[in-house]
Formats: sequence, structure tokens, C-alpha cells
Amino acid sequence: MNSPNKKMPLAVKIIASSISIVCIGLGSLHIMEEYVPASWTRYGYVSAIYGNDAKIFGVLLMLMGLLPLMFFAKNARQAGIFGTIVGTILVSAIFIWVYGKSGK
Repeated sequence: MNSPNKKMPLAVKIIASSISIVCIGLGSLHIMEEYVPASWTRYGYVSAIYGNDAKIFGVLLMLMGLLPLMFFAKNARQAGIFGTIVGTILVSAIFIWVYGKSGK
């Protein structure tokens, strides 16, 4: 049976830090350039995003990039607190973006 004090494997920490670095880097790139390129998804074509909306998208991507850093917490309680704080900030930023856009 697994003990609660078992150490996290190094590969998990490397993958989590890689995901964080890529997401935070892409988010900062979207903020600096104020542009998100168009792409195709399985649901269809997604048009490019410009200006302030691209900046907000970059901030959301950076906040999502913080979530894998929960694997670096010392125990489950710290990971839960960190995930709750980052998740709350992420959801509130999404609501602020959507309701701020609908008020125009």
C-alpha cells in the first residue's frame, strides 16, 4: 500500500514544469504581441484574436500554466490550497472577461 509520505517521481515534476514553462511562455508571447493566430479545431475554424482580447487570452493561458505547479507542493493540503487559489483567480478572470465584453 502506498504511504502518504511517498515522494513524487522526478519525471512527473519535469513534465509539470515543462507544461508550465510552455503555457506561461505562450501566454506572455500573446500579451506582448497582442495577437493569437487562427487555427482549426475539430469543431471548425477559430479566427485570430487581436488587441485587448489577445492580452486577456494570454493572461488566462498563463494562469492555466500555473496549475501544474501543484505537483511541487510538499503535501496534499498545500496542493489543494494552491489549486483552489489559482482556480478561483482563473474562473474569476474568465467571468470578468466575458461580462466585460458583453457590457460594450
